[in-house]
Amino acid sequence: MRSCMSTRSLSTTESRSKYRRPDRQRAQPPTPAAETLLEILGDSYTRRVLQSIIDEPRTCREIIDDADVSKATAYRRLETLKEAGLVESSIKLDLGGNHCEQFQAVIDRVQFQFGEDGFDANVTLEHAGETDDR
Repeated sequence: MRSCMSTRSLSTTESRSKYRRPDRQRAQPPTPAAETLLEILGDSYTRRVLQSIIDEPRTCREIIDDADVSKATAYRRLETLKEAGLVESSIKLDLGGNHCEQFQAVIDRVQFQFGEDGFDANVTLEHAGETDDR
């Protein structure tokens, strides 16, 4: 279950290097620029895959069934979402020895704000047991 929340804001003109990283054991990937987020989430297959894992971790087989996408599409979209820092994966251990990878969204909300100077993206992240105050 996800327990900690934080919010990051990015604009089309800001550099990701301006954000400070709090001390922690595991570094989180930087949130992509607003344009990249808009491009990633503008894809309907990506949104379906992400929606499938917002509330609970799922294996790729479960994502394929829930999002109604092909195996190749699911894995491509999951890789894109992982590279963007919006999804994490872990190994699901099975007593029968059939271990498999499961995926979990680490975002709670993405908001885009459009104005005269371009647009901004506000991303609310949730990480179990961690706080990200960027």
